[in-house]
Amino acid sequence: MPHRRDPRLTSIWQRSFSTMEKKALGKGLEALLPERRPLHTSPAGEVQELPFDQIMPNRYQPRREFADWELAELAESIKQNGLLQPILVRRKGDGFFETIAGERRLRAAKLAGLRSIPAYRMKSRC
Repeated sequence: MPHRRDPRLTSIWQRSFSTMEKKALGKGLEALLPERRPLHTSPAGEVQELPFDQIMPNRYQPRREFADWELAELAESIKQNGLLQPILVRRKGDGFFETIAGERRLRAAKLAGLRSIPAYRMKSRC
């Protein structure tokens, strides 16, 4: 039996794509990417720049192996385009943070030669 598309999803996609085309037509890649604002130290729940020496890997990281070629490819993308999505961290104490999501981005950013990385700091539930 052939796969059928859900007409509702197709309609939503077409509207989204149409809007994106109109917004970006002839304006280059910058028209598709969100505006970059300078990041700064901020309270929990916001994006801030964190130096690598303040970020610890998550010991519960399910991924145990990271392909060198994939990290190199991502590092090259970061050099060319910047880091498009911040990593997710939580405060561990003594000024350190633990990664929750974005271990590959963290490793690739180091390979790309960055000194810090944009991170979304989760609010503590305590």
